Amino acid sequence: MRVNYKNTPENYRAMVEIIIPPLLDLLKSLTLLEEEIFERNRALDKEKEALAIPSKSSFIPLVE
Repeated sequence: MRVNYKNTPENYRAMVEIIIPPLLDLLKSLTLLEEEIFERNRALDKEKEALAIPSKSSFIPLVE
């Protein structure tokens, strides 16, 4: 990913080049985590539907 520094004042550029890459990595990690949570919730909703549990219910019976 390329970051455009053209509007960054010259005296802040060195600091920005140090701070921005780790922040971008953190944002990428958070995005991946959100996508994983979304997919898990989607799978859980499908399981609830198959077990005839209302989609808003957080209770899932244990089947032995």
